Amino acid sequence: LKVFCRSDFSNPLTGHPHSALIRSVLLQLAMAQQNALNLLTELALPKGEQQELLAWDLRPAVTADVQAPANVKLVAVGADPKAFLEAQSAAGEQAGAVLVGPSGASSSACKLYRQIMADGLLQRRGLVALEGLDQSALLAKMVEMDTASGLMELRAGKTSSGAVVVQLTDRWLPGVPMASMSLALQETSEEAVEPEGLKRRKPASAAPAEPAPKVEAAKPVGRSLADGLRARARTLAAISFLWACAPILVLLASVAWLRHKLFGPTFKAGSPKKQLRILVTGGKMSKASAVARAVGRDGHKV
Repeated sequence: LKVFCRSDFSNPLTGHPHSALIRSVLLQLAMAQQNALNLLTELALPKGEQQELLAWDLRPAVTADVQAPANVKLVAVGADPKAFLEAQSAAGEQAGAVLVGPSGASSSACKLYRQIMADGLLQRRGLVALEGLDQSALLAKMVEMDTASGLMELRAGKTSSGAVVVQLTDRWLPGVPMASMSLALQETSEEAVEPEGLKRRKPASAAPAEPAPKVEAAKPVGRSLADGLRARARTLAAISFLWACAPILVLLASVAWLRHKLFGPTFKAGSPKKQLRILVTGGKMSKASAVARAVGRDGHKV
């Protein structure tokens, strides 16, 4: 089918005993691929928006009848999507939408999905269309973990074209690791869908266990220019608000100072209610002891 997908439909498949069946299969494949692209375009660009959408098609076999809409710049990757993604990551390019399809390798679709998320190859609110998700339990588990974490949301379930569309949420930032990065990319092992940090100790088997492949850590991705400009704008707005409040504080302090100068202090000391006058004429009690006794009484002034 890959050989026929690269051929032109205008040329008849002469000499093949099942030419009609092959043509029918190719037409169904082209229709499904076109429907997936149309769905992705409809979700990424609502009606009325005229901006251009950059989409990368990582599907292994794309028929010639798949046509991109006018406002979509579709880049067909070809036979080596991994090298294409590495080149785009080195150049700092980001796509608004990516189409990932099933392939012959056991975990190549999972590796492509992880490479897209780890290298930050999607723009803010970018979309990913996954075809043949029911054929890979590991990829379905990765998508489920990412949507449960709140960093991605499901925009369209399994449609007639067999594609599932997920989109990054506003909580995702460049460099934030996805929850699915804790999974080992081995569909055949028992621990393929268990996080590496939560594995329980199991009894050692007689046969030596094969070493697990090392999972590459997520590369730190710097903030984009748009995010930096938004952060600077918020900082300038906060500083401007503080400078706007400063004259009001100076005015209030000036009014309080003038009031104090014109009308005096607000609080005045009150006079005691009771006064005690002591006349010392002599005798055994000295003047000092009489004064001390009078001062010791509460509420009296000597």
